[in-house]
Amino acid sequence: MNGRSIRIFLPEGSPVQLFTAEIVNWTGRVTIFPRAELSKFKGRPEAQQPGVYILIGENPEHPEQDVVYIGETEVLIDRLKYHNGSEDKDFWQATFAISSKDANLTKAHIRYLEARMIELVSQSGRAKLKNGTLISSGQKSPLPEADQADMEYFLGQLALILPVVGFQGLRPKINTRPTSSLGNQTTPDHDPEIYPDSDQLPRFEIKMDQTGVKATAVESADEFVVLAGSTARKDAQPSWGNYRQLRAQLESEGKVVPHADSGLLIFQEDVPFRSPSAAASVILARNANGRTRWVHAETGKGYGDFKQQQLEADHQSP
Repeated sequence: MNGRSIRIFLPEGSPVQLFTAEIVNWTGRVTIFPRAELSKFKGRPEAQQPGVYILIGENPEHPEQDVVYIGETEVLIDRLKYHNGSEDKDFWQATFAISSKDANLTKAHIRYLEARMIELVSQSGRAKLKNGTLISSGQKSPLPEADQADMEYFLGQLALILPVVGFQGLRPKINTRPTSSLGNQTTPDHDPEIYPDSDQLPRFEIKMDQTGVKATAVESADEFVVLAGSTARKDAQPSWGNYRQLRAQLESEGKVVPHADSGLLIFQEDVPFRSPSAAASVILARNANGRTRWVHAETGKGYGDFKQQQLEADHQSP
C-alpha cells in the first residue's frame, strides 16, 4: 500500500477548536470547526471561497450514526450564516468546509461534488441525510470529461481524508462482490488499496445447531461486518441488556427482518458493528462475548485466539 501524508494545522493551538486538514500535493483543504466557532471561520480566507460543506450532528434515534446535511455555495460563510439562523438545522454541531487552495473550483465543480457526496453518503448508510431531496446521478452538474476526472480525483482525496478527521459518511460499505467482477475499477467508492474486498479478509462464523442460527462476518479495519443472509435468534432472553436497543434499531430500519420459513431473523444487507461482541449479542439475542463466540471459519479458532495467534506470528517475523 502506498503511504499518504495528511497535514493537520491548529491555528489556535488547541485540539478542540478550528483546525485544517490537507493532503500533500492536493489542492483541496478541509476546515473543521464546531458550530460555536462559526465567527472564527468567518475571518479565514477560505470562508469567502466557493465550496462544499457538511453539517454534522448526533442522531438521537441511532447513537452510533451521525445526522448530516451536505450543501454547496459560492461563498461558504454566507451560506453557513444562513443555516445558523435556520430552525431546521438545530441538529448541527460540527462543520466540515471543503474548499480549494488554488481557488479553481467553479459553481459547476461544487455542484458536481455535492451531488456525488450525497450519492456516496446515501449508499454507505453510515449517516442519516437531512437533505430534503437527494440529488440523483442524472442531476449532477454537466462537466467536460476532463473536469469530471479532476473532480473524481478530488472526491477520492476527500474519501481518504474525511475519516481521519472524524467523518465516516463517505466511507463505502465493504465490497462483497467477487474481485473478478470489479475489473480495474478504482473509483473513490471502491479503492482496493484502501478498502479491500471481503474475499480478501478472514471470515468468522457463529453456528447454533439447535436453533439453526448461522452467521458469517468479516473484519475490516475498525468494523466487524455481518454479511447479508446471516440469521439471528428472534426471541430474546429476559436478561439481555447489552446492544438490545441496537437490535431493535436494525429491525426498525429493515436491515434485520423475520425469515419466512425458519422462525429466525435474517440480515437483509451487510451490517457493520463496532465490535465482535456487539454483533454476537444482536445475533444471539443475549449478552455475548464476541471474542469467544465468533470462530475463524478456516482454523476453527475463536476470534480472540485467532487474533492472538496473528500477533505472535507478526512478532516472530524477521
